[in-house]
Amino acid sequence: MRRTHNVSSTAQALRQVFIGTPPIRIINNSGLQKASIQPRISPILDITHPHTRSLFQASIHNRQPRYEGPPRDEDIRVNEACLVQADGSLSPVTPLRQLLGSYDRLSHYLVCVQPATRDKPAICKIMQREEPKSQQGKRSKAAVSTKKTVIKHLEVNWAIDPNDLQRRLDNLEAFLSKGWRVEVLLAPKKRGRRASPEEASNVMEKFQAKAKELGAKEWKAMEGQLMKRATLYLEGIRRKDNAVSEDVDGL
Repeated sequence: MRRTHNVSSTAQALRQVFIGTPPIRIINNSGLQKASIQPRISPILDITHPHTRSLFQASIHNRQPRYEGPPRDEDIRVNEACLVQADGSLSPVTPLRQLLGSYDRLSHYLVCVQPATRDKPAICKIMQREEPKSQQGKRSKAAVSTKKTVIKHLEVNWAIDPNDLQRRLDNLEAFLSKGWRVEVLLAPKKRGRRASPEEASNVMEKFQAKAKELGAKEWKAMEGQLMKRATLYLEGIRRKDNAVSEDVDGL
């Protein structure tokens, strides 16, 4: 009997050594066995593979152009091209990617003016984008506002003193030399000495002679009568070398 017990003990020891303990399963609180979740990894597109690269390039070359007419920017289907420079000469053959990064994309664009052939590369040129109509309207209005006609007024008494007369003539010369229009109002003074017909005629001739000397012209025919109220409408030619007096003299 002892012998049988020893054999049994030896068999159990050998079983533990070679077989080991049975596997233990971990049970969660709900009584269900936990399952290991393996993350799903999307396949990576290898663009360096020849087949993949050819498909990628074909998708780019087969897309529809964004503009009508000669191809622009990314619609140019070449890898390299020559650029028309400011002096009209052609640059060396340059990668298209480098040309696309050499200018302001907001104000300019690259256009292919001559397609590539077997012997010659494509020729491209940098063009300026057209200004929006709204901006053109603003700029034209600003230009019109700067060209508004300036009209100055001079009031002269028929019986004016010779010194005052010379002062009026100097102001007339300054206004006309800047290209302004001048309205010269000649009239008798309400209170004061009345001029003789000879004096009034001399004053009128002085203004007409000064206008003729400066090359001015009448932009409107004279109104009124001698010895009463008369208005001369004169327009001068702009001269940059003369100073201009802004004063307007009275009777």
